[in-house]
Amino acid sequence: MWQALAAALLIAAVPVFAAGGGESSVALELTEKARWTLDVFHKSGREHANPEGELRRAAGASVTYDFDPHFVRIDHNPYVNFTGDYMTRVALSMRY
Repeated sequence: MWQALAAALLIAAVPVFAAGGGESSVALELTEKARWTLDVFHKSGREHANPEGELRRAAGASVTYDFDPHFVRIDHNPYVNFTGDYMTRVALSMRY
């Protein structure tokens, strides 16, 4: 299974970085009610949209395990709103 997740990461990341930015998503369905989803993104911009602010470029990712009706997600977002802050979130939830 880890080989399939590594391949999914590569499949999702190549178009994002080849295009110089954006986002991509790949899902690996395990059963009818369970799947892994990998989202990767690349962003660039200046802090506070200031033309003289520091240019920030970064890549981030989230991994989600869906097991209907619940899901667990881990998300890493560097340079939140193009500030110097990094954010890692963990979500445990239920769809209704």
